[in-house]
Amino acid sequence: MKKIKEIVFILLLLCSSSSIAQKLKGQIKDSVTNETLPYATLAAMDQAGKIITGTLANEEGKFELMITQKVVQLNVSHLGYKTTSLYAPFTSDKSLIITLATDENILEEVVIEGDRTSREFLIDRKVINFGNDLQSSGGTVLEALDQLPEIETDPISNDIRLRGSGNVRILIDGQPSPLNNTDLLAQIDASQVERVEIITAPSAKYQADGQSGIINIVLKNKVVKGLAGTINMDGRTNPGFGTGINLTGGFGNFNIQSGISYRDVYFLNETTNFREFNSGVTQDISAEREFDGSVTNLNFKVEWFLDASNDLSISFRWTNNEHFIIPVTTIIQDKGQTTINVLENYHQHRSQVYNANYRKRFDPKKNRTLDIDINLNNNDNLLPSTARVNEVIVLDNDILFNNYIFNGAIDLAWEIDEKSSIEAGGLYTRKFIENEQFGMNTEGSITLTYNYDEDTYALYFLYKKQWNKLGLQLGLRSEYFQSEGNVNNEVLAIAREFLNLFPSFHLNYKRSELLNYSLSVNRRIARPSFFDLNPLTTINNPLFRREGNPALTPEFTDNLEFGLRWNKKSFSLNNSLFYRRSTDLINRLFVVDSVGSTVMTFSNGGNIHTIGIESTLSKKLSEKLDFTITATGFYQYARPDITDFFYANQYNYNLRTKLSYKPSQKLSGDIQWNYFGERRNLNLTAEDFNFLNIAVRYKTLQNKGTFTLRFTDAFRTNIFRSERISNSIKEDMTWKGQTRVLILAFNYRFSKGDIAFRKSKSKNYNESGALE
Repeated sequence: MKKIKEIVFILLLLCSSSSIAQKLKGQIKDSVTNETLPYATLAAMDQAGKIITGTLANEEGKFELMITQKVVQLNVSHLGYKTTSLYAPFTSDKSLIITLATDENILEEVVIEGDRTSREFLIDRKVINFGNDLQSSGGTVLEALDQLPEIETDPISNDIRLRGSGNVRILIDGQPSPLNNTDLLAQIDASQVERVEIITAPSAKYQADGQSGIINIVLKNKVVKGLAGTINMDGRTNPGFGTGINLTGGFGNFNIQSGISYRDVYFLNETTNFREFNSGVTQDISAEREFDGSVTNLNFKVEWFLDASNDLSISFRWTNNEHFIIPVTTIIQDKGQTTINVLENYHQHRSQVYNANYRKRFDPKKNRTLDIDINLNNNDNLLPSTARVNEVIVLDNDILFNNYIFNGAIDLAWEIDEKSSIEAGGLYTRKFIENEQFGMNTEGSITLTYNYDEDTYALYFLYKKQWNKLGLQLGLRSEYFQSEGNVNNEVLAIAREFLNLFPSFHLNYKRSELLNYSLSVNRRIARPSFFDLNPLTTINNPLFRREGNPALTPEFTDNLEFGLRWNKKSFSLNNSLFYRRSTDLINRLFVVDSVGSTVMTFSNGGNIHTIGIESTLSKKLSEKLDFTITATGFYQYARPDITDFFYANQYNYNLRTKLSYKPSQKLSGDIQWNYFGERRNLNLTAEDFNFLNIAVRYKTLQNKGTFTLRFTDAFRTNIFRSERISNSIKEDMTWKGQTRVLILAFNYRFSKGDIAFRKSKSKNYNESGALE
């Protein structure tokens, strides 16, 4: 009874407090350039200097904050700027414009970045500000994404998945790469990342490819008057090492950024497999897959601030990614004959990315901008391979692959008033691919050519409206797509032409400072990628290969998502319930050829319904201890237009937890436990597995340097077991990944001058032509 009285008293107190609460809203800008400052921090303080409430500004620097009479001071801060304080009584103006001045001190005070990875939920995306995440230190972006509970990395292929679907688009600063997601993310150091944007319900502003959504990796971008830089070094026991340096200098109206990095990568995977053919033949297979490679990155960027209203930037990025992939496979057939297969692959991927961007600001007081962006991406690949069976060469193969992508875009953002704005733009994309294969096998010589080109023309319009508690965003995108191609100069069914409309609808209702609802509806497309279309493929496994189908047509998906977010000072709960309906499925078929290799091919037809939930709970247990747990799960009912599938009812569920402890300003650590539940798709069932990662960090050299020690898969439980069934074969497989890897990383920041963070423009290009 006493507890009930206490609860009633608290409710009455909250009601009485809300009756005298005041809403503050406005926008935060740079005091000199008048640029909006995204994700600035606002903290409301009482008389004793204790934080009562607070919020983050959104990507446009706008904020809304409910305060009570207890609030006497409002502190506004942003990295690289002096903190500004407002004092009670606060203005009753409709909208505050708060300006922040850059810190005039040399950057002894400003180099410290946030230690915690924070999340912000916008109307159409989740923004994850990386901070100094311990579990990503000394690693690549691929490893860093694997630490985020919202993202799943396939343990064998390293494919990136969102909510159970691998049809996700990866962008770097809004720009694509001809590389597949794995190679792209494995060649960028995590230390370069400022934030990750997870867009599960993209608006019409974004290209329509990527059914499960878009992951945009935003790299750090600084404007400097003086000099700033970072040095990174790391080593690992598997073995491997990496090193890099990034420099930024400001000279008058010019800002110059450059960097170079090198990473040596080695790992060894072990696989055992039992295969049983319909004919009764059995095979016991053991394999070791050795990967040995290196990645060199060079980047350079010049920004020219013509005046307060006009900016021009030009950038160049060069990457050389080369590696050997050597699987050694021992096959014992019917408990008797033994065969040893050795496949030697050498991959060299060389990429050059050129970008030019011009931005015009029409009104210093409103968000009215015009952006013109040109992006050129050229990727050359050399992919020779040699296969030996019992030391006899059965395949000597060379593949050359050149990929050229041009993007030209124009975007207009026009703020009508404080409550409404429009965005509109257009995009032209030109892609051209040249592919050649020549060599020999047991049947004779091989000579194949494959040429493919495509053009996409797109227009979009977006309208945003904000009422008191209700936010609305409506969009429509139109894309005209055409492509053609040929194999050995003979035109096949690759010639395609589509005109599609993609509407989007986002609704956000902020019931209170604690509770927020959202609803999103959109339509997406999965056009067949080069990976799906190309009949010329690399072979990384002597028992498995892919063969593309040039006749494939697009797959469409309609998405519905409902979100509920409840946030308090030390506790937050974020839930998303989603539904997807996909039609004209791009299906994967598995057949066995005459020599016993499993061949994966593709075909169209059928539909699939998916319903799932994603929930994240965060709790600040004390001033030094934080806890986060994320659970995801989905159920699918599939009706593909193929006979070679076994499971119409499919499911998957995962759980990730992280416990972070910071006993002092210099020392911090965390423990992350990952649990992957049972999985079932069309032809495969997988057992559950889990693994534990540990990390510790220590700051030194006046907080400019940090040492980080990570230990992955502490108990050697990262083991994937599955069973795959097709009309021809049944396979039981066990895969062991990298286990008990110790990683030591050192990062040092140096600077002299003033730093401000500029809201750089990132074009949301898209690329569907992946290459392994």
